Amino acid sequence: MKLKKADFAVLAKAWMTFDPDATCLMPAAKLPSLMRKLKPPLGFDMAVRNSDARLRRAIQGLAIQIHRPVADEDEDEDEGQAGEGTAAAAEAAQAAGGAGRGGGSSAR
Repeated sequence: MKLKKADFAVLAKAWMTFDPDATCLMPAAKLPSLMRKLKPPLGFDMAVRNSDARLRRAIQGLAIQIHRPVADEDEDEDEGQAGEGTAAAAEAAQAAGGAGRGGGSSAR
């Protein structure tokens, strides 16, 4: 399915609700709210958007990267730490019931 300019405009307007400073990041906990605003082709059909459980399962299937904010650059001296933080945040989101419940995490 080919996306139209109008599809991107709908996404941009919905995204701005959760990222008014245009950082390209939003709290992972807000992802279900964003996805409820989007209709196909960028979102899910009404049956998924209207069910918390279906929406959570659908979001988990998207393989969205969850990032934890870095408190201090000095803490990331080890090259492997950045990847570990991303993996840890994703695992924490999964343990908490899936995407959208990552606390201080952000989705991108």
